[in-house]
Amino acid sequence: MPNIQSAKKNLRRIAKRRTFNKAVKSKIRTLKKKFLHSLAQLPEQAKGKGKGDESSSAKHSQAPKDILSSFYKEIDKATGKGIFKKNTAARYKSQLSKKLPQSSPAS
Repeated sequence: MPNIQSAKKNLRRIAKRRTFNKAVKSKIRTLKKKFLHSLAQLPEQAKGKGKGDESSSAKHSQAPKDILSSFYKEIDKATGKGIFKKNTAARYKSQLSKKLPQSSPAS
């Protein structure tokens, strides 16, 4: 435990930052899991279009593209605040974008 006043204040600041950074990282991990879960749901949604139990999962699931864009937004904000380094953020974004199935160009 520090004795000097400025060191005590610094300890409080570090604790506050740690909790904030932890929350942001948790949110990003949750978005990543949501994205991967929505990718896993894609084949099931294509198969079960005519079934009645499909409506409950459709209400809670989003398109993978929408989740990926919100993931990009959150990770860019975190990178701007210094929570992630630039290359780490780029690596995360690249890994997830490779998993997104490429669709035919809509023209």
